[in-house]
Amino acid sequence: MRKRDAGTIRVRKGSIVCALLVFIMCGQSIGADPSDFRYKAQLTGVQYGHPVRAALASEVLRFYSGDREDIAIFDETGTELECEIFMQQPPEERYAVWEVLEDTAENQVRSIVLRRDADGRYVSNLVFSTRTRGFFREIEVYAGREMTSWRPVGEGVIADLRPEMDVVYSTIEFNETNNAFLKVRIKDVNLAKEQGLQYDLLNTDIIGLLSENKAPIPFDPFTSRTGKKGPKLDRIVYKKPSALSDNQGGTIIDLGKVGLPVEYVGIVARDHYYYCGVEILTADGYGPAVYRVVGRGVFYRIAGGMLTRDILAPGLGKTAYARLKLSGSGSPYMISEVHVSWARRYISFIPEHGRHYWLYWGGEGLSETAGSPGKIRRETRETLTKYAQWNTGPVQANKAYDPVKAGKGFFAEIMYIGIIGILIYTMGFWLFQLRSGFARIPRH
Repeated sequence: MRKRDAGTIRVRKGSIVCALLVFIMCGQSIGADPSDFRYKAQLTGVQYGHPVRAALASEVLRFYSGDREDIAIFDETGTELECEIFMQQPPEERYAVWEVLEDTAENQVRSIVLRRDADGRYVSNLVFSTRTRGFFREIEVYAGREMTSWRPVGEGVIADLRPEMDVVYSTIEFNETNNAFLKVRIKDVNLAKEQGLQYDLLNTDIIGLLSENKAPIPFDPFTSRTGKKGPKLDRIVYKKPSALSDNQGGTIIDLGKVGLPVEYVGIVARDHYYYCGVEILTADGYGPAVYRVVGRGVFYRIAGGMLTRDILAPGLGKTAYARLKLSGSGSPYMISEVHVSWARRYISFIPEHGRHYWLYWGGEGLSETAGSPGKIRRETRETLTKYAQWNTGPVQANKAYDPVKAGKGFFAEIMYIGIIGILIYTMGFWLFQLRSGFARIPRH
């Protein structure tokens, strides 16, 4: 009985010591100061006492993971402020529907008159919806308040080259108008006669198919997107990226370490005309880089440049490493630029008049801080514009940064995790001893 009591007392003492150590470690890990961060940038503005927003540059986003507390705002006294990180969510898509008033043809030109509700909304595009494949048409768009007076607002082409090529062009962009009437002129194009260098990627089978398809195309319905503008995009440009051929005849464009959201990817090719399949590959960057395919699509510039697609929208979050694989006939081996774009991120806080503020980032081994921003929120455009815009100054190295302290902070966090493990083990052992003691009590 005495041995068991002595063991219980030792376990209890050990539990108390571990609890005290955990309390001490927690006290050391909570709270950050400017010396914990590698970089800084000054925040300036003229609005005070209300939430304001400042854009986060790519240099900042590379350090922000959403899980680690590696971004903070301090004033000139070293006091940390509460802050949040957010982005504008994509606007809700809305459409205006057009009613067909006239559909006539004369001299191989089809003319369609459209009308919509005169609600004052502005439109700048017209979507041609059809199930027909294998066509190529030139389009002219005119706008008018009545059906007797028309002014040109835009032109372009619509096309569907499937199944030979994954090319679908169904939207014409034009100058913004709030007129209730549109006139659309649709013209056939004889590619067989106009075939030359500009059409060298359209083989004879496709040209023959398009030239033979002269029947009027049924469109239903005609619509226009009227949603509000999307979020403002930031981007980085990779000039003359590394490009290598693989053993399958494709081109691998290695972007290396990205560390940013990859929501849109675009290319600038020196080839005049091209058509190629695209695979987007990413790797997490831990250990040997194992790339996996996360998106597919096509890039092309054909038909004299009238049909062009040089942007894909994989919609990826923060990506450690990324590559593009281009394949197929006419692959653009000579890529002069690759663009990676994302919806702009902002940090919000409430400044006080007479104070000066700095944005700090690049902290290492930090635990939760007083003003930790946490996960990225999504805000509507209306909410975003209520926040006054502050300016983010140029990136500076933080001269007060203390790498020794940062290393100690990382070591302290490891120690904290270790002590938690010891405490759990000790408490389990103590509960086992307590249960064993109750089991030995005689029952009457």
